[in-house]
Amino acid sequence: MMKRTLVIYKSKYGATQAYARMISEALGCDRIMVDQMKLFSQFGEYENIVLCLPIYNGLLAGINTVKARYYRISEKNITLFMVGLTDLASEAEIDRTVIASLTEGMQHKFRIFYAKGRMTYRSLMPLDKMAWNKWIKYLRKKPEQKLNETEMEMLNHSRDKLDYIDEASIQSLIKYIRSLS
Repeated sequence: MMKRTLVIYKSKYGATQAYARMISEALGCDRIMVDQMKLFSQFGEYENIVLCLPIYNGLLAGINTVKARYYRISEKNITLFMVGLTDLASEAEIDRTVIASLTEGMQHKFRIFYAKGRMTYRSLMPLDKMAWNKWIKYLRKKPEQKLNETEMEMLNHSRDKLDYIDEASIQSLIKYIRSLS
């Protein structure tokens, strides 16, 4: 049991929440939503914090709340689990998201993991649909031979559901958190 670990998550459409649930169940630990950080007072009970945050338009959702409360968790072992739809295959792609979202101090402190989430077009809010349609328009202009497998799936299912949630995606994070005890 990893009661010394707390999972903090932000989820708009449920993918990050699903991963947060899988992680907290695998570790036998507590979890709260990012918005609960404002009122949560038991941070002292935890040694490890796992932040599960979704990537929207290249930025981490919920990070501003985390930054505002960072002083309460800054001395903990902090792991960032990012959830998005694209293939963040290269370190450079991950670095772009991290640099755009985190302070320099956070960038050096956080251990970072990434997994692909899910998207259901008909469930998207209007602004998210606009962003998604803009992304699809960009992909349609890209030469087919330069599209990766995920981008091809996005084009083929742009008005459907894409679901990449997989319990195997959390295994390296689980192993890492367990190694901290």
